[in-house]
Amino acid sequence: RVASTAFWLNVGIAIAFGILLALAAAVVSEAGHGQFGAVLLSLCMIFLLDALSAAPEALLRHELRFQAPAFRQIASNLVGGAAAVAAVWSGAGLWAIVIQRYTAAAAQAAIVYAATHWHPMMIFSRAEIRPALQFSLNLTGANFLGQFNLRVVDVIVGIVAGPAALAIYQIAGRGLNLV
Repeated sequence: RVASTAFWLNVGIAIAFGILLALAAAVVSEAGHGQFGAVLLSLCMIFLLDALSAAPEALLRHELRFQAPAFRQIASNLVGGAAAVAAVWSGAGLWAIVIQRYTAAAAQAAIVYAATHWHPMMIFSRAEIRPALQFSLNLTGANFLGQFNLRVVDVIVGIVAGPAALAIYQIAGRGLNLV
């Protein structure tokens, strides 16, 4: 009951953040950065894809089964990086980042679900909403600030050096994440 409620709450929050990103993409496009706005718009669904694997991963961590989350991180970085490199070689340019992100997120979800064999039920317990929402909002806020801190550099590289340099920078950063 708790896990399913947390799952559906995460899905709702992910949809809200996807809508916010879509609005930000529209603003960026209107400001004259059409390609960057299009990339942002294409990434709107990534929040939802990441939310789908949050509850099963939390269950693995709760059960102290850290091998699957560690494998998930390494494998998804390798798969996503390989997809991005292939996309760059095929001429995808800036879209290689989008391909990398979706490929890695799909791999993460597949690995976590295979490790847990857990599936959400159609249960949304009102008694579990408040504690789950308080915890989720605090964690979401902290993660958002952390990601914002990491992505400020990406925005600067994209604006100063252009989309091709940003793609190279992103791919090079994946090697550091792997280590």
